[in-house]
Amino acid sequence: MFLRSETGVVAPGFVVASFKSKNMKKNITRLFLAILLLGTATATFAQQTYYYDFRNSFNENSGSGPALNVLGTGAFTDVPLPELSCLSRTVYGFT
Repeated sequence: MFLRSETGVVAPGFVVASFKSKNMKKNITRLFLAILLLGTATATFAQQTYYYDFRNSFNENSGSGPALNVLGTGAFTDVPLPELSCLSRTVYGFT
């Protein structure tokens, strides 16, 4: 059994969407575009990345992120780098 629509014969089991007026079709299109726009705008604000070096401070590198709070005890120390002869790096050691 085939269904007949305004445009012709449709395969069985498919629903034919007919809009009563052009305004209804325009409103549905606008609603779809608004939902799509809001969905992409929300996704762009959800992804933020902060970088920390832990070199004598707990501040974020670019200054846009929050500073970290020390929850335990520890200290900044200079650790020599064995791969490079005379260089050292300041790191935070947790105790």
